[in-house]
Amino acid sequence: MVQLAILSAVLTMISMADSVVQDDHEYASIRISSHPAIEKVINFPVTTPLSERTGILDEYERGGYPDLLIISFMAAWCKNCHYEAPHVESVYRRWQHRGLEMTIVAEYSEKEEWRNGFVKKYNLTIPFVYGEIPAKVEELRETTTHYRLRKLLDDKRGWGTPFHILIVKGNKKSVYFVTGEFIAEELEKFLENNLTSFQPGNR
Repeated sequence: MVQLAILSAVLTMISMADSVVQDDHEYASIRISSHPAIEKVINFPVTTPLSERTGILDEYERGGYPDLLIISFMAAWCKNCHYEAPHVESVYRRWQHRGLEMTIVAEYSEKEEWRNGFVKKYNLTIPFVYGEIPAKVEELRETTTHYRLRKLLDDKRGWGTPFHILIVKGNKKSVYFVTGEFIAEELEKFLENNLTSFQPGNR
């Protein structure tokens, strides 16, 4: 009962704020935005592990969108991203055949540090691409699409990772977003509500 009361209190606090720090974690609720500028910048340039330049949404614009696409911005040096990695990997493995697709954007991170200190460390199978800046350079931070998206969504954090964009059935006019780590119970409910192949009791 005590644990349930604590969880309820935490969720209530989160619903009243953009994000809440708890035990060194930074949890945030899933929110929605229909800001008209988001659609114009959301297909931003990335680099694949094979060094190919592409738009983050190009393959979906050509071949169609899944029920739910989650784009997660992370950095190799970000401790909250390290907290988040096992959670999102678990989510991906359980839901990837039920209409969920995910991509991690490795932003502000050197490639070797990202591969060895993050991808291998957590045995990530989530596809990843590299963002616009390959290192934590303060002078360049505000030039990234990641930064522009965060400011459109009123994210007041410094470097702003982790940061998640959720696109439901290709709808770029109204996107969901999370300015911090996912709240596990909230994300599970969101998946159940938005994946058409979900069957109650079958996880």
